[in-house]
Amino acid sequence: MKKRLFWVFAVIILTLFSCDELPENGDTVNKSGLKTAIDAANVAKNGVVISSNGNDVLITVYWVTQEQMDIFITEIASAQTIFDNENADQDMVDDAKTVIETATTTFNGQKQFGSKTENNNELDFMISILGNTFNLSDFSQTYWTFQEGGNKNNISGQTGGDYFYNGTDVYFFGHYEGKACYWKNGIKIDLSTGLPEIDTSYGTTSFADAIAIVNEDIYFAGYYWYYDYEDEVRYTTVCYWKNGTRIDIETREGLGGLNVGQIIVSGNDIFINGSYWLSGIDIMINCYWKNNQRIDSSDEDIYSLFGVSGSDVYFSGENNQGIYYIKNNIKHILPNSLNAQLNNMLISNNDVYIIGSYDTGSDFRACYWKNGIKIDLLGGTGDSNARDIVIIDNNIFIAGEINSSWNDLTFTTTSTFCYWINGEVKILLENQINSSILALSVNKK
Repeated sequence: MKKRLFWVFAVIILTLFSCDELPENGDTVNKSGLKTAIDAANVAKNGVVISSNGNDVLITVYWVTQEQMDIFITEIASAQTIFDNENADQDMVDDAKTVIETATTTFNGQKQFGSKTENNNELDFMISILGNTFNLSDFSQTYWTFQEGGNKNNISGQTGGDYFYNGTDVYFFGHYEGKACYWKNGIKIDLSTGLPEIDTSYGTTSFADAIAIVNEDIYFAGYYWYYDYEDEVRYTTVCYWKNGTRIDIETREGLGGLNVGQIIVSGNDIFINGSYWLSGIDIMINCYWKNNQRIDSSDEDIYSLFGVSGSDVYFSGENNQGIYYIKNNIKHILPNSLNAQLNNMLISNNDVYIIGSYDTGSDFRACYWKNGIKIDLLGGTGDSNARDIVIIDNNIFIAGEINSSWNDLTFTTTSTFCYWINGEVKILLENQINSSILALSVNKK
């Protein structure tokens, strides 16, 4: 009887754990390295166009031949086939990883910048910048606008706050005497919470932290909090205002350390990114709201910038490895970005543009990264920096500074303000002292 039970048990074990059901040697196949290599390959071909000689491709765009692209796409498809194969063993996976990594290195070496320039394109566009100047005499700031070919126009009465500039109107926003508000061309407009403002029974304070303008609609994102003295409870509500009407997103009891970053309107959806301290946990939680739903992130790096394109969500920031961007929870570290400066991010046609400057070892050089590939912005001497970016009709406009130098005796920085159109530098203003470009506006004439 015991022998019979033994054989029944043995048959059951062999049936459950047959060789057809388990990988070779009973080990679990690790495909994570292959997945990373496939993702890197797909990033490598993003934004690369087909050309025979590059003469029809802008100087800021990479190109390869049709044959080179076809070979690379075939290699990616082969690697993906191994990844999707449930019966692939570890040797097959490792070999596929080596092959696709080699193919990616080869493809990156084949990419070249185009040779096409469009020297007259700037004649079709009106270039304007918003900037500020720091005054050493009283430590104040002066804000101004400048249109190419014209003169500086100071903005009276404005001393600070976040800003938005579209070439015609200048918006500053934040809060004043506890109330969320904004200034349009110097005229202050309050954003009401609907609660008693700065009332002793509530202690309400509200903030406008981000702006988006879509067609004729003006959106501000922010939050307000109030303290209910009767219940001894503090409430914080994330909200946005559309044309002055407040829409609440989420209210939490005891929510503190709240930050709202940017607001993006995509079709019928409202995206707001931010972060908050979770009660009882000494850590800042990154998050974003899509309409009324909050999505928390497990990433502990603090995000600086936010973007949305279709169903894809992007973040960018800096950590001890350099500048990074995150697309749908996958983090990419930018090359040559350790000790670099991150200034802005733009998503255009599913391409990720990050602008700023990087340390060459002798100075800081203006640059941008397109899908992780660094492109230098040349012109001038000394330090340079890229501040803001606009893309219109596939033309890449970037505003920034060149020829920057520091004077230890006078505590002053002197710079030349410029913009690059498809990599070609154009001078706007020279000998600007203790001044910075804050925003670029490009409009068709």
